[in-house]
Amino acid sequence: MKQTLNSTGPAVGMMPNMKFEIKEVQLEPGEILIGYTDGVTEAKCPEGKLFTDKRLKEMVEKPANSASELIGRIKNKLFDYMEDAAQFDDITMLAVRRN
Repeated sequence: MKQTLNSTGPAVGMMPNMKFEIKEVQLEPGEILIGYTDGVTEAKCPEGKLFTDKRLKEMVEKPANSASELIGRIKNKLFDYMEDAAQFDDITMLAVRRN
């Protein structure tokens, strides 16, 4: 993994007049940028254990041929982990790959 951009505030649009720190990273050809909500890392298995940042990071560090391949891999692993546990938060992911 090249670099991690940490969140700089609450979800955009949740509270008026919030200020956010601006950060940037240069994507090299073939690199993928992924953004996700906390519903991904805080998804729970039937026993109540969280999916965690660590599990997500392990998946992101494996090479992917496209952004959609990476999102699909994470989605499949996440839903397998959750099994039939109730979803209590949104699960949102966005990935882009520089050609």
